[in-house]
Parts: sequence; structure tokens; C-alpha cells
Amino acid sequence: MSGTIQIGGLASGLDTQNIIDELMKVERQPLERLEKQKTEYTLRKEALEEINTSLLSLYDKVTKLTLESTFLGKLTSSSDENIVTARAGAEALIASYNITVNRLATTTSVRSEAAIGKEIDETLPLDDVGFRIDPTSGTISITVDNTTYEIFVNASSDSVDDVVDAINTAVGVSIASYDSVNDTFVLDYSGHTIQVGAQGDTSNFWSVVYLDSVNPGERLESTTHLGAIDPNDYLKDVNFSSSSAPLTDGYFTINGVTIEVSKDTDTLNSIMSKINNSEANVFAYYDTVEDKIVLKSKEEGPTAISLGSSTDTSNFLDIIGVKDAAQDIGEAAEFVIEGFNDGNPITSTTNTVEGVIPNVTINLKDIG
Repeated sequence: MSGTIQIGGLASGLDTQNIIDELMKVERQPLERLEKQKTEYTLRKEALEEINTSLLSLYDKVTKLTLESTFLGKLTSSSDENIVTARAGAEALIASYNITVNRLATTTSVRSEAAIGKEIDETLPLDDVGFRIDPTSGTISITVDNTTYEIFVNASSDSVDDVVDAINTAVGVSIASYDSVNDTFVLDYSGHTIQVGAQGDTSNFWSVVYLDSVNPGERLESTTHLGAIDPNDYLKDVNFSSSSAPLTDGYFTINGVTIEVSKDTDTLNSIMSKINNSEANVFAYYDTVEDKIVLKSKEEGPTAISLGSSTDTSNFLDIIGVKDAAQDIGEAAEFVIEGFNDGNPITSTTNTVEGVIPNVTINLKDIG
């Protein structure tokens, strides 16, 4: 037990504790004054910062009032803003132009030549397969016509082959199979309607094999292959399908920009983030259905994406199957403006066109 022991003045009759408390109050007064001053200065600083921000905003607005373009800018209109719009500068001539858009500029893209995840081993326990979704034990339901069958799935001991056998035994007909060519789970019963899942199911097996969103029918097949990767997994844990050497640490190059990769600390998502935030001028994303990486140029025009360099130390681009993949090269925009270029088509590497009509920026939106 803890407590406070107070000892008053012994023979003198003095209350020493009260005297000490009063002395401490006196000693704290300078500190309290400093803290009060600090609070006041902080409030003043915040007020000055707010005033400074307002003054800068006012300065920007006043500056615009000094520009000739503020008062002399031209208004533009389009007969079909879904096809083309324009923005005119102060010195643009007042005129009308007929514009026909034959083709929009497109971006270059390249995607993995094949799914980047390795096909599963259908004989392994579900927990050891490396599915994108972690499997759980429990019951699953399958309905054939109007009859529902319930099967128990043990994620730690049952394999995909075991679940196939259990379904076929329960239904009494061989309707379930593993397609090793496409790496998919298939339910097929000609002339009958198959439906998977029920409200009372306690296992997520149908989600694991990508059948949970498939509509009832005679044939149900996984919407993506079972070995599709999880882009949040560390690269060292990903079962890549590439037959080349294992993934190596180091760096790879896109459009002359180097990107570092570490299989111990990077995930596919983190690598794509590095690409997207770099100066490579490329946008990377993962196609969850096809299990492929897609790279797209951020700018339109017929320019290939430069992939790899002789100095690269990581084989990442080979592993994900884009380095030697055929690229879908972007196209230049093509349009016609009556009275310009002798009526012949004009090309542009972007859909934002400048310099054709003096002091006018043309925005191509669609063909027409």
C-alpha cells in the first residue's frame, strides 16, 4: 500500500509542507509566464502564416488582372464537344473552322506473353499450393438441378484432386475435374444446371478456385488460372511461371530509367509503384484475370517502350514476360482542317494539338 506521509513542525508548531508548497508556487511562476508567452507567440505565428497565404492568393489574382489575356481572351465553341474542343489565346483570329477527326492518338502498351504465375500442383494439400486466396476448412455446397450436395474440405490435408473426387462421389457422376492445360477447376454436366455455393457454406473453396462469381449453367470453369499470383506477396514467395533462371536482385531499365528490385523486400505492387512514380513515363498495372503485367506509355504516339539494358543486373523483365513481348505501338492522331495543309490530313503525336491554327489549342476527343 502506498500513501503520503506529512510531518508538521515538531516543536515549533510550523506547517513545513504548506511552506514548501508556497515556495514551489513562487518558483514555478517564471516557467508559467514563459509557457504563456510561448502559447501567445505560437498563435501569432499561425495568424501571420494565414495572413501570408491570403496575401499570396490576392497577389496571384491581382497579377492576372495585369495580363492582357485576362481581358482579350477569345471564347470558343464546338458543334460537337464529344468530337473536338478548342481553347483560343488573346491573339487568335476570330474565325470558324471545320475539323474532321479521322483517328485519335493512342499509347503504346505491352503485356506479359503468358500468365506470370506457375500452374498449381493439384496433388498438394490446399494450404501448400500457394493460391492467391488462403483456403479455409469447412463445408461447400454444389447444386445439380434441384439437388444440393454438401462436401467437407480440409485445407490442411485435402488436395484439389481430393476435392474433385469428393464432389464426384457425392453427386454420383464425374462432373468435377482439374484442367491441367488451362490450370482451371471445371464442373461440367451436359443437359443439367450446376450452381456452386450456399449461404451456409463455411469454406471459401469456391472463391479459391475462382468459381464463386460464375453463373449457374452446364459448364462452370475458373475465371482465371489457379496459379495466379498475389501481387501483395514478397517476390521471393511468388511461384513465377518463367522457365528462365530464378528472379535476381538488382535493377532493370525502362526507357533508360533504372528501377531497383529486391525479392526479399519488394512485392509486385511495390515494383509497379516504383515504375509509376519514376521518370520512365510508363504506367504499370496487374491484370488480375489474365495474371499478366501491363505497361502503357503515359504519352500518346508511335513510340516503342524501351525495355532492358545491357547493364541490367536483375532479370525481372524476363521473369514477368514483357522484355521480348510484342508491343502494341501507339498511333498518331490524324485530322483534317478545311483551309489548312491543302485539305490533306494532318498528323499529331498527341490529341492536344498546338501550332496548326495560330494561338489555338485543339483537343481531339473522338472520331468524327
